[in-house]
Amino acid sequence: MPVTAKLLFVAHVLPFPENTGTKIRLANLLRAACAAGPVKFIGFIDQGPAHDPENEEGVRQLLALCPDAELIPRRHAWWPDVERDSLKWTLKHYVLASGAFVFREFACDALVDAVRRHAADAEVIWVERLWIAHHLRDLGHKIIVDLDDIESVKIGRRMKGWKLTAPVLAAWYDWWKTRRAERKALEVFQRAAVCSEEDTQFWPGQRDRVWVVPNGFNDELLDLPLPEIDVPRVIFVGTLAYWPNVEGVLMFAKKAMPLLLERFPALEFWIVGRGPIEEVLALDNGGNIRVFGDVPDVVEYVRQCSVSIVPLRVGGGTRLKILESIGAGVPVITTTVGVEGIALQPEKHYLLAHGPQEFSAGVTRLLEEPALGRAQVESARKVIAERYTWRAIREDLARRLRGFMGTASAP
Repeated sequence: MPVTAKLLFVAHVLPFPENTGTKIRLANLLRAACAAGPVKFIGFIDQGPAHDPENEEGVRQLLALCPDAELIPRRHAWWPDVERDSLKWTLKHYVLASGAFVFREFACDALVDAVRRHAADAEVIWVERLWIAHHLRDLGHKIIVDLDDIESVKIGRRMKGWKLTAPVLAAWYDWWKTRRAERKALEVFQRAAVCSEEDTQFWPGQRDRVWVVPNGFNDELLDLPLPEIDVPRVIFVGTLAYWPNVEGVLMFAKKAMPLLLERFPALEFWIVGRGPIEEVLALDNGGNIRVFGDVPDVVEYVRQCSVSIVPLRVGGGTRLKILESIGAGVPVITTTVGVEGIALQPEKHYLLAHGPQEFSAGVTRLLEEPALGRAQVESARKVIAERYTWRAIREDLARRLRGFMGTASAP
């Protein structure tokens, strides 16, 4: 006889295979939920080609963990026949529509119906992304919403400094609607989960209702010795269709690499990650800049490099790529945004840089002072071993969820 799920886990993507930062986080949160009690998974799946090997493998892994999982094809809900970000498009979606555009970007009716069919028996509903939870506000007394990316923070950073044209003003208005909805989340939902202590400050005076669930890394990496590198090589790892990553990669390749090649003619820059867009693929010159998309194990590439860079100007959450690089034994250069949410100190654990000149200087320093990089990695590994292993994060979240079961108030 099937066991009634005490917890519904509602997700915006298929958690498997674990080949992006989003999926790695999602898979580990799902494992924690399963450790807390019986779980029913309900989530979107991207509509790929028929017999898509990645989707088939992802579904197989999901069903091994949650045999009765329900998957709903995800589709966009905007005007397909109107150019996105045109004046007509922004007026319709940003100005004239009620609520933020992020709540209407995908068609959620089928997913919401599936959640409602099982909600009565569930004690807790864990929901990934506010844009899904928004459609389940009447169940807010049971919902913990995971805000690993606070959208208004990420979007606001991106638009800062944009010329104030009519479409941009419309986008700022939509940003205000998004930020207002995020600010009011704890008026509707029982709890919010975020990646860092910094993110809890988004809701002043409500810290007790915000759970910090950081991103992590697999602690098996700590068993690896520090790599010995013969060729000077810099690496970036990340999803290569995600615009903050693309922006950072383009900056380093086009502005920092020319500076570095004057001093280190043999230097290589490896760009590694899923789904590289044409603009990124065009950087591969077959020589000192290479692009490797959809590799089976990024750690193998990281450990062949002297330096790992995270040149992000905008973003949210916690960067798994920093934790993985340090765990793999490779020193890191990052921006303030890149290291946000990770309890590491500049100089002691990593080098801080902003802009091509500072990244060039940081790479130069680590290449010429390898002892500095080794010392930073050894010190940083101790910190992340104590605070950011997925094993410890899963155990802590499972404990919190077990304690929360049965305490959700009535509507």
